[in-house]
Amino acid sequence: MEEDVYSPRLVRFGTFEVDLAAGELRKSGVKLRLTGQPFQVLAILLERPGEVVTREELQKRLWPDTFVDVDHNLNTAINKIREVLGESAESPRFVETLPRRGYRFVAPVTQDSEQEPSPPVVQPTASGFGFRHGLFSKIVVAVVSLLCGIGVFFMLKRPTPVTLPSEYKQLTNFTDSAVAPSLSPDGRMVTFKRGEDAFFGSGQIYVKLLSEGEPVRLTNDSDSKYAPVFTPDGSRIAYTRVGESGWDTWSVPSLGGEPTRLLPNASALTWIADRRILFSEIRTELHMGIVSSTENRAERREIYFPANPRAMAHYAYASPDGKWVLVVEMDQTHTFHQPCRLVPIDGSSIGRQVGPHGTCTSAAWSPDGNWMYLAATVGGTAHLWRQKFPDGSPQQITFGPSQEEGVAVAPDGRSVVTSVGTRRSAIWIHNAAGEREISSESYAVAPRLSRDGTRVFYLFAQDLMLSAHVGWVASSGELRSVDLRSGKTENLLPGVLVADYDFSPDEKEVVFTSREQGGESQIWLAPLDRRTPPRPVTRSGDQVSFGADGDIIFRALEEKTNGLFRIKRDGTERERITKESVLDKFGVSPDGKWVLIHSPGNSADPNAAVLAVPIGRGLPRKICVAHCAAGWALDGGFFYVASVARETANSPERTLAIPVPAGKSLPDLPASGIDLSINGVAPHGTRVIEHVSISPGADPSTYVFTKTDLQRNLFQIPLH
Repeated sequence: MEEDVYSPRLVRFGTFEVDLAAGELRKSGVKLRLTGQPFQVLAILLERPGEVVTREELQKRLWPDTFVDVDHNLNTAINKIREVLGESAESPRFVETLPRRGYRFVAPVTQDSEQEPSPPVVQPTASGFGFRHGLFSKIVVAVVSLLCGIGVFFMLKRPTPVTLPSEYKQLTNFTDSAVAPSLSPDGRMVTFKRGEDAFFGSGQIYVKLLSEGEPVRLTNDSDSKYAPVFTPDGSRIAYTRVGESGWDTWSVPSLGGEPTRLLPNASALTWIADRRILFSEIRTELHMGIVSSTENRAERREIYFPANPRAMAHYAYASPDGKWVLVVEMDQTHTFHQPCRLVPIDGSSIGRQVGPHGTCTSAAWSPDGNWMYLAATVGGTAHLWRQKFPDGSPQQITFGPSQEEGVAVAPDGRSVVTSVGTRRSAIWIHNAAGEREISSESYAVAPRLSRDGTRVFYLFAQDLMLSAHVGWVASSGELRSVDLRSGKTENLLPGVLVADYDFSPDEKEVVFTSREQGGESQIWLAPLDRRTPPRPVTRSGDQVSFGADGDIIFRALEEKTNGLFRIKRDGTERERITKESVLDKFGVSPDGKWVLIHSPGNSADPNAAVLAVPIGRGLPRKICVAHCAAGWALDGGFFYVASVARETANSPERTLAIPVPAGKSLPDLPASGIDLSINGVAPHGTRVIEHVSISPGADPSTYVFTKTDLQRNLFQIPLH
């Protein structure tokens, strides 16, 4: 007789389901982004739940005959698993790390086979068959009845999903994007920003009745703006406007009228009890925190400032009882990639992080204060979550291929308004034949042309995060190349997730940054032929480039500031290049003599600007004012300057290609830098490119760039 072989196909734990045959991880039926080596590691751990799987066993299973950095690859895989499952190494619910030993899957697991084993056949004996058969039938009937009753009971008790897609009510119908919704105190109106991104960037403030009518535009300027919110009486809408004077709060009548400045150096302003206000304030340079005061700024009280003086707390949401605040913050790299923070409104402590282990971008409270609602990106997808106050477990409440950003809870607590849509970024090439798309992934970013012009390198991002200075960047992704002739795509560093990168002049080596659990950055060096594994160079650094003689130039993430450093390839002789603080580091000149940085300013010149800093002796040279970016052609023949954030109508988004005189590293620019406005006078021979964030070839007529397709509309979602 043949034995039945149990071959598990589906493995379930919590709200997750792993389809081993299809290679898919699903949560509540929704497919999550977990592929490659992270999925293989999870599958191996699920084979022996509750048991320790050693690092040596994982190496033999995954890399038996290859020479790779096993520790790095395993750490990357485990971090990705935890990110997708929404847990942390400090308090694991699923994957436990046993230092220097291995890993253990600790959650209860159930398994389904592809073909259930047949039940054993019971052969009745001849004697007493009738009696036993009758008794057996009665027992079967009783058991079946009992099981049916239990099944009905649990079906009736099964919790109703918090949201149902069939009940979503669309509020706007734009072909571009409606973001950052906020409801009026009576819940009858919604205000929002019509623009590409909820944070920063150009766009206009609108208002709309929830029940009927078309959206009404309230502003008409090209300044960056965000965070619209109603005043307590609903008569006006306050919003943050970022311009030449700084980050200020403006207001405009809800029925239309002229905007006026409400409060300078105050952003993401909201009202709390007794006509007090809660807002973000810049204390020194770019150190932003949360404060409260009266409307005339009296009785000011600091609530929360991030520990690092370069970090920024941008949004704050007070609980209905006025005792707690949910905070959305950027770290010292000025990117959103942290969970929300819950802090006491009296400022007595720095509080703690709440919500899923991912990137929190907005938050809200239920009217009774029992629930915290969070818009968060986990595993590359942005959805709505909620968590019972004060210490419940995060619960995802929206699902599906569309993603949600922003959350506003109705005054009765029975619905939320959010922005629903999709984001896709693709790599395109522009040359004499025109423009065409060359990538097929949803999140393709950071393109770069090869020196011979036959290949394009880029990151297939697992997740994106928003930087205040350079827009959407990869949190981590696979480094890929595509052959422009054949269209064939290659993963250059299998099993390695990259945040930023640069190639050696001969394109045989790559230096790159990876982000570990908790957000710490590490710089690595790897040969592209993969004959030897990547090797670590240094920690707490990113935005890497090759310099002269193979040195590595990078941004160092220090305790109180960010600096510009260089280091030898073997990790020795780490030294500071300049005393200038660094918001962002851009490229290094082909001759290795200059490096470009975005500086927040200093005592002599407090204005932020992009500077060319000499690697050696000499003084920095101003390239342009913030917010711009710059770089060189691969052969140094042209210098490119682009406007990356449109602040006024006179600063359109475009790139200037400026010829560099022979024998020089930089073009001849005025001491005040290049004027990127439409009224600015460009140097002789300058060519204008109607794209930004480009990677040029040897000639301005050929370049690659990222094109983003974004469509979002507001929806009202009932809560159950």
